[in-house]
Amino acid sequence: MKKLRDGRVLLCVTLASAAVLACDRAATVSKAPVNVGADYSPYVDPPAVRSFPATAGTVNAWVASADTAAVRAHGWDMWESITTYLPGSNNEPVWETWYSGHEIFEMDTSAAGVALAAAKGDMRQLVIPRRKVRFRPELPRQFAHGGAGSHQSIPGDPVGAVFSFNRYTQSTARQIVGKQLWNWKVLAAINDSFDRAGTPVALRQVLVSKDSTDSLSIVLKPVFQFIDGKGPSCIPYWAGDTPAVTDSAGMNPIPREWKQFVVVDPTDTLKVAMSPKGVKFAGCPNADVAYPVVRLEKFYHRTLTQEMVDSFSVFAANGGDNIGKLDSATVSAILAMVKPGNIGLLVAMHVTGKEIANWTWQSFWWSPTPTDSLGFDRPNTIQAPWNNYEMTTAYWMTSPPSAGAQGTPRIAYNPYLETSLNGTVDTVGGSNKVWYGPTTNCMSCHRMASWKAVVDTAANTACFTGPQFPYVPASYVDAGNAALLSGLTKTDFLWSVAIRTAGIQQCAAPVAARARIRSSRGKPISAAVKARMGVGK
Repeated sequence: MKKLRDGRVLLCVTLASAAVLACDRAATVSKAPVNVGADYSPYVDPPAVRSFPATAGTVNAWVASADTAAVRAHGWDMWESITTYLPGSNNEPVWETWYSGHEIFEMDTSAAGVALAAAKGDMRQLVIPRRKVRFRPELPRQFAHGGAGSHQSIPGDPVGAVFSFNRYTQSTARQIVGKQLWNWKVLAAINDSFDRAGTPVALRQVLVSKDSTDSLSIVLKPVFQFIDGKGPSCIPYWAGDTPAVTDSAGMNPIPREWKQFVVVDPTDTLKVAMSPKGVKFAGCPNADVAYPVVRLEKFYHRTLTQEMVDSFSVFAANGGDNIGKLDSATVSAILAMVKPGNIGLLVAMHVTGKEIANWTWQSFWWSPTPTDSLGFDRPNTIQAPWNNYEMTTAYWMTSPPSAGAQGTPRIAYNPYLETSLNGTVDTVGGSNKVWYGPTTNCMSCHRMASWKAVVDTAANTACFTGPQFPYVPASYVDAGNAALLSGLTKTDFLWSVAIRTAGIQQCAAPVAARARIRSSRGKPISAAVKARMGVGK
């Protein structure tokens, strides 16, 4: 099953695209953010803010009583925590110091790779205790994690990590790297050991936390929308899925079909509340309509440098979560907007934390009217521009939480990430149930994150596969559901562990097809490839 997305220029930074085929603030800075340079500040853990962090017992009590008010208050406290600005920095939020998927899954940790990262000026001081790993000829060189000692740093890449597909706290990064969950052979050995031992489906899993819960284990998926840095641009924004605001009500209301727009002016020359009629700005569907004008400072944003453009990866372009020029999701359309001087606006972010075994799930997106609808209960302690975002939460799959499979589906999705999704799931009666993104729940989907290798030793080929239905909509998904998860290793709700495994690709359909042991994910797109795509001219 594959993600199909249309809309404007979006760059997702993921708990991974699930389509496998998918106390007070420690420091308060009230100034609006400015663009952060390529170099990073040292890693910083999320500070405590009121209810965050919470114990598993506290969160589970909210879940048991379906205390939505407490859950939403907690989600806002997490948002305030991770968006805290670092004192003395160039207004850099805490979450920008966290590790990217590129660093965890795709960095060259050979001596040469470490030296190169050190020359770039950012090693991040993340020391990971682990065994020595020999270089294996069949593994791509850039993915070979080897070293001279039992303790080694993950070399930071301050350029390539800017628009990464994930952000991980240090606690999570330590577990993924220390357990070698980036290595397909390690995952394959774990899956084989489950097979030999006859391990029950519910227990066939790896953990990306040091225990079943860890309040410092957080994974993010930011989404950036690109605009021209030289002049005003129109961008659509989410206002629901009714016919009045989208052309695809109830099915796939993708950004391209949203009917409301704002004009974002990075030059700050349009000193008016509404755009002038008769002037056609990039992205505006109608020159005769006046649209609200929004200053760049209303968004958290990043300006692309040449280094960022050069490091933009094939994985980023092909991930399924990006939108390019003229609302197209093609690689060429995406790369057409990945140019120096263009600006990435943070329009959405998934935030998930492991305070409970099923993780907490909260999703944020930008709104020009942030106090309406799902922003009504945002604390006034959240500073600009972070107070321009609304929030939905998914701490349980069905309601009431105790009802399990007999409960009513709980709907919770991010309009910038899930509205393009659709598929079918077999029902008990054998018929197909058609579902769409606006009928999904984050926890249900990520419970399906799982993996196994398909290896042909004689032909030296291998590929990975996942569950038959990589997406299950807003339904109860039991960890021991053999019909869905038999023979697989669950990757602790993280699709990123399942689909970014170094040195192996996803199996082609049908599963019998084999992919050579190789991977292009994370490699910069060369000038020659860009030329063939007709972009970057």
